Amino acid sequence: MVVRAGLANADRAVLSGDFLPMANILVSSTEQQWLTRIGTEAFAAQLSSTPNREIG
Repeated sequence: MVVRAGLANADRAVLSGDFLPMANILVSSTEQQWLTRIGTEAFAAQLSSTPNREIG
């Protein structure tokens, strides 16, 4: 996923370094629930701030 995004090598290294510890978080753990909640809130905020664009 990181490679396909077309990021620079430094950006790939940072993201890969972040993803590796997250892979060790147990599903249904408190930390996983917390990360899911803040991610959901971040995406909801981003979507609500993006203007609706009409095509055509």
